[in-house]
Amino acid sequence: MAYVYIRTEPGVWTVGFYEPHGEWVAESDHSSKEDAAARVHYLNGGNEPENPYILHGAELERTERGRG
Repeated sequence: MAYVYIRTEPGVWTVGFYEPHGEWVAESDHSSKEDAAARVHYLNGGNEPENPYILHGAELERTERGRG
């Protein structure tokens, strides 16, 4: 499965994915194409847009190790 974004109405970009049988599953809405693209990038395994030096999932791993 891969996340994508589509323009659902003027000024609204929706992030989501398609089920194997073709059903659209929405994850979030964004007011700009750039924000939607950044969310898709992150959900598909990319780095955090706000902290590009942090690898995807690295923050969660640090938190889990800290609980020890």
